[in-house]
Amino acid sequence: MELLGIKSPSEALELWTSHARNQYEAFTVQAKELGELTQKIATETAEPIKANALKPAA
Repeated sequence: MELLGIKSPSEALELWTSHARNQYEAFTVQAKELGELTQKIATETAEPIKANALKPAA
């Protein structure tokens, strides 16, 4: 545990800042992946609808 080795408030702040940065980076990667997945699902869902809309009425 890194917390046990902290000897000063500045070290604690540095550790906290590093952890927060890592968490933010992980969040942004996951948000990007979620956005890409959402776009893929929307496109795949719309394809059959568009295909049916383009068929001539029987």
